[in-house]
Amino acid sequence: MMRLTRKINWLILNFVVFFIMLQTTKVFSESFRISNNDDVNFRYDVALVVFEGQFRIKSSYLYLDKKNPWNSEFTLTLDLPNSSAGFAFATRIMLGKTVLNAEKYPEITFVSKKINLKDGKFEVLGHLTIRNITKDVKLIATPVGFKPNNFDDKSQINFHIFSEINRHDFGASAFSGLVGSKIVLDSPVIVTPVIN
Repeated sequence: MMRLTRKINWLILNFVVFFIMLQTTKVFSESFRISNNDDVNFRYDVALVVFEGQFRIKSSYLYLDKKNPWNSEFTLTLDLPNSSAGFAFATRIMLGKTVLNAEKYPEITFVSKKINLKDGKFEVLGHLTIRNITKDVKLIATPVGFKPNNFDDKSQINFHIFSEINRHDFGASAFSGLVGSKIVLDSPVIVTPVIN
């Protein structure tokens, strides 16, 4: 009986050690996500005066392949009904039928198709879908505080993202005499490992 108890205790101990090692390994993943309910900042101009807004993040996924950056992947979904153009009137216009039509098209999506590492920055070429119209867009993700090939043992990693989007390409052309055509994404983002 004593021998059986020792074997059971030994098995339990081995299982616990294995489980702890497995969890520790998973924390330093190459798969990351931006926290849901975080925001991506953007700028736009009205009568040459610059305003700032925030797109709410609904979901995201980032896979970084440090050996072969071109194999990396990035997807991002923005939640338009919970986004803001900076103040109430502009937000109503932005989300309304003549601009983004958030009631009919509540999400903006970006899916990478190619990622290059150039001058220490990730150039992310991908498909951006707004109002059910998809166009190719380039997004620049600049690592902050780490080198692109060295992100081991980090509980979070920081990027600064930048992209210029022509709203007319997506049929969001209302108030074109007053509101500029460029929407500039210019925002810090923090990504954390995905624990499988």
